[in-house]
Amino acid sequence: MYIQSIKFATTGIINTLVSFIIYCLCFSVFKFNYIVSLIFAYFFGVLNSYLWNSKWTFQAKGFNQREFIKFILVYISTFILNLLILDIEINIMRMNELASQGIALIIAAFVSFISYKYWVFREKQ
Repeated sequence: MYIQSIKFATTGIINTLVSFIIYCLCFSVFKFNYIVSLIFAYFFGVLNSYLWNSKWTFQAKGFNQREFIKFILVYISTFILNLLILDIEINIMRMNELASQGIALIIAAFVSFISYKYWVFREKQ
């Protein structure tokens, strides 16, 4: 599980860079507005993350549509979780926005790792 955690974190870093580069290209080069740029960045981010996590982190065999749908559901769920934690920390607990995101990101990453490992990419019995 330790090696998978390292691979998962590495994939997260790569995915963040890919998403940011896509966003910058769409916004700066193709002159899309920031919302359209963000949609493209998230779309390619989800695909990139699925490919790296399925093949490298969790060694899934081939493309599985059901796994991909589960992957997207986890991605959306952890995004919502991150948003809820941020809202509570910033608006109720009056924490700093950057510190709040640091805490929320750690919690969301842990939940997504466990969800991917034991639900999305779990080995078939």
